[in-house]
Amino acid sequence: MEIKELHFEEIDSTSSFIKRNWTSLPPFAFVSSSFQKEGRGRNDRKWLSEKGSSLLFSLLIKDHPLLNYGPFLSLPSAVSISKFLEKEGVEGVSIKWPNDIYIHGKKVAGILLEGSLPDYLIIGIGINLNQPSFEGEYRRPPTSIFLETGKKVDVSSFKDGLFQAIMETFLKEDMKECCLSYFKTHDFLLGKRGYQGKDKKEGTFLGVDKDFNLLFKLGNEILTLSSGEVSAIEII
Repeated sequence: MEIKELHFEEIDSTSSFIKRNWTSLPPFAFVSSSFQKEGRGRNDRKWLSEKGSSLLFSLLIKDHPLLNYGPFLSLPSAVSISKFLEKEGVEGVSIKWPNDIYIHGKKVAGILLEGSLPDYLIIGIGINLNQPSFEGEYRRPPTSIFLETGKKVDVSSFKDGLFQAIMETFLKEDMKECCLSYFKTHDFLLGKRGYQGKDKKEGTFLGVDKDFNLLFKLGNEILTLSSGEVSAIEII
């Protein structure tokens, strides 16, 4: 299988680069950067980080069996990152459905899916590695691996290991089952009271079903949510 890796010291965004060049890249391509001038997260929020302190990359997928999973791939990506963090000795890791990774309730990584199915999919990922502080206001307090462990991360070594972990996950025949099993023990929202969507309907998060749809109890009704932003609030 052909896998291409590209790295830039500075770029507008790795996902934008892939969008411009996806036809000439192989079925799997990892594009990383030390700094993104126009990094972004969900709902076009900016992803801000100090140069060289984070791992910022995007993965291009043109492999059709994987493309059949579509947006579902955000959770296997999150599971891969979380497992790798734990392998590196990080404690208190959890996943907020469908695309954020937390350490002790603080956001350390985010995932954004873009693309044009059925042709290609881009998985954009940002992970705070060595950033010592964060300025500004955030919906969820951010953190970095350095802040949580007190240890500096070798960005290049971390990147190589994570790339390998992601590919190993994606190529498993039982990927969905393995990811579901792990996610159920690392579900940040499970049991919390929260709200969903623009109407901000309050209810309780009950985990996910076999297809990674979120189960949300609203009164006596259980809703199945396949997309949309979900924010957790304190347990009542």
